[in-house]
Amino acid sequence: MKSLAGKVAIITGGSGGLGSATCLRLAREGAAIAVHYASRQAKADAVVKDLEKMGGKAIAIPANVSNGDEVKQLFGETEKRLDQPDIGVNKDKR
Repeated sequence: MKSLAGKVAIITGGSGGLGSATCLRLAREGAAIAVHYASRQAKADAVVKDLEKMGGKAIAIPANVSNGDEVKQLFGETEKRLDQPDIGVNKDKR
């Protein structure tokens, strides 16, 4: 059994190198993934397709994480389309 089966994860920056690797790792363990992106929709969509090809469940959601309202929308859309998030991975750009 996969250790994260039934869990939902939001990965900020999920369209980038480290973010997409994190998405892949958590999906391999059974988590459904919300791939956050700020401006790279095509890359986020490609990550979603890769996760779906391996049998995972994933969605891409845009948001500016410095805007509280957009963060609320990110969480709301994740809950609406996947379920309540259990895991959050926030990639800090510093």
